[in-house]
Amino acid sequence: MREELVFRRGLEATQVGSPRTRGDMERLGFYVCVKDLEDELIDALGTEEIEAAVARDRPPRPLDALLSAV
Repeated sequence: MREELVFRRGLEATQVGSPRTRGDMERLGFYVCVKDLEDELIDALGTEEIEAAVARDRPPRPLDALLSAV
């Protein structure tokens, strides 16, 4: 995870600590999320609700207009 590496370097650069493992980071009070926010959202709402939201909120495309006219 790229963010984890960046965070570790930041902690070291600011002399908060030199965490080498996730356990080291936890001892400093920092925790790593394994899932990203999109995964959390899908888990919370469910696949069907996400698909409905995407279909409802995406802007119409020219092909959509052509197909609806047929």
